[in-house]
Amino acid sequence: MHARKTNAWTYCGVLSVAVMMAWTTTALAASFTVTKTADTNDGACNADCSLREAISAANANPGADSITVPAGNYVLTLLGSGEDFAATGDLDIRGGVTLTGAGAATTIIDGNGTSVAPDRVLHIISGSVSISAITIQNGNSGDFGGGIFAFSGPLTLTNSMLTGNSASNGGGIFNSTTTTLTNSTLSGNSAGSGNGGGIYSLSGTVALTNSTLSGNSAPSGTGGGIYGLSGTVALTNSTLSGNSAPSGAGGGIFSTNATITLTNSIVANSTSGGNCAGSSITDHGHNLDSDGSCGVGPVTNPLLAPAGLANNGGPTQTIALLLGSPAIDGGSDAACAAPPVNGLDQRGLVRPGAGHTHCSIGAYEFSFAPTPTSTPTATPTKTPGGPVCTCLGDANKNRFVNSTDFAAVQANFGRPADPLTGLGDANCNGFVNSTDFAAVQANFGRPCP
Repeated sequence: MHARKTNAWTYCGVLSVAVMMAWTTTALAASFTVTKTADTNDGACNADCSLREAISAANANPGADSITVPAGNYVLTLLGSGEDFAATGDLDIRGGVTLTGAGAATTIIDGNGTSVAPDRVLHIISGSVSISAITIQNGNSGDFGGGIFAFSGPLTLTNSMLTGNSASNGGGIFNSTTTTLTNSTLSGNSAGSGNGGGIYSLSGTVALTNSTLSGNSAPSGTGGGIYGLSGTVALTNSTLSGNSAPSGAGGGIFSTNATITLTNSIVANSTSGGNCAGSSITDHGHNLDSDGSCGVGPVTNPLLAPAGLANNGGPTQTIALLLGSPAIDGGSDAACAAPPVNGLDQRGLVRPGAGHTHCSIGAYEFSFAPTPTSTPTATPTKTPGGPVCTCLGDANKNRFVNSTDFAAVQANFGRPADPLTGLGDANCNGFVNSTDFAAVQANFGRPCP
């Protein structure tokens, strides 16, 4: 009896300690809101709080903190590379934190890479870091990671963009931890004298889902889009196009000893260096390779929109598929439905797209009925009660027919056209359906008269 009472008191004591520890851990987490775009550092994040001050406050506070970054252009002007406490130069993160912007198009962290003392944008030294709805641009590092140096982590990047960053290795991201990119775009990043224009993975894991790499380069090294030294790089429903490296050096992907896997992905149209080079890539099925150098999927032109990256709807820029692309209906439905894709494309639109029973390969889901029931009219008409249609194919009424019109049809698909705006009604028949996709395709690439 006495032993049972002792055990009961012991159990209660342990439970109380556990509850107190859980409460303490929760209580230690803090939320900070950035209130100005100016890059200042007065040691406090209060009603007057810069992004740098918010990160410094989060570094000093134990627990997994959160920072809200409103719309604005946050240019890093406190120059001075080489220190690791966010006082000057790059923003050094030393603990778990979540940075949430107002959208990649409106919340921009600019590394001021053309300054007299350039530095990268973010340096993740320790802690679990999550970044969403933010653009990271114009970082310039003499060594690793122009946009982000993910030394420790894990790092999660969602609905975000890295553009115009440069470094000796890893122009966009240098990874030595676990980095996960979802619904994100890397474009125009460069590894000036080394490898990995978009991403350099030294070790650990890089996972890209519903993401696009375009226009990244390694002009003197290897892997214009992605370079993998070791570890694992996994691409699922992602698109690499228009990346570059020297001849035979993998404009899209180069692997030294990394395990690189592709599922439902496109590697195409590298402007130099071929699509892939280095050690072999593992084909998990339903991939497209435009020059055969990756050894995955059929060798074919994926028929990507010639304009390249564009605002096709959604939080980040994507590359649209043209009518007739072999990527349309070519994906694995099981892979599209399962995590991490979860039945959505990079823009957040449902897979498979309207009018299709199978999902598309790559980051962009195509929505168009394969057999239209009618064709667009040859002369301008008027949506009943709505605007005069003076430009067939112009679904978003911006006076030009391009990939954004596909998004306008998708956004309004399956309902009567708005009588005031006519948005989505590319052929002005009063209803938004598959025939409007046909009207966009038939008039694609021309300005309105």
